[in-house]
Amino acid sequence: FMNGFETYLNGSTQEMAMANHLHNESGNQRNEKECIALYNNLKAKNKNNQFDKYLKPNIDAIEEYYRVIDSDFAEGINFIENPQAINSISELNQYFKGKKLYLDVWASWCGPCRREFSYNKDLKPMLKKNDVVPIYISTDKPKDLEKWKRFIKQYDLKGYHINASNNLKVDIQRYYGGGLRIPYYLLV
Repeated sequence: FMNGFETYLNGSTQEMAMANHLHNESGNQRNEKECIALYNNLKAKNKNNQFDKYLKPNIDAIEEYYRVIDSDFAEGINFIENPQAINSISELNQYFKGKKLYLDVWASWCGPCRREFSYNKDLKPMLKKNDVVPIYISTDKPKDLEKWKRFIKQYDLKGYHINASNNLKVDIQRYYGGGLRIPYYLLV
């Protein structure tokens, strides 16, 4: 699109078309790094860019996303060691020596799961007040583990994390009553 705008449009029409396209692309929540380069290119070509106030918030959000994703895990984000050795909720409970547990079963591909994370700011104080340990159980396949870890960073999911073994998934299904539909929550 941008090349076409540069080829077939000029002046303020070109600037407006480029800004409109960039605004749509940068606001779609896909966090495309290319939008940062396109934004910088648009700013370089149009020193007095009248659309900057509309574009900058989206670009700032994308830059913040990559700052978080490219950093180390935040303090308070812990991964359960040897996750394949935990094959049931009972074993998970033993790992935490009988503490009260909040289990959030999710996957990186699950949009409703990720939307629920927006409520964590309200959930965390209640869990802390009641001495409940948050545990995020991923049902992701091995090919999606990097995406799983990116979402943990993006949503600042403080607590413990485990990518469920097949046996753990089957055990969780026993509590649900057939089939593993997510998001799913358990208090243990």
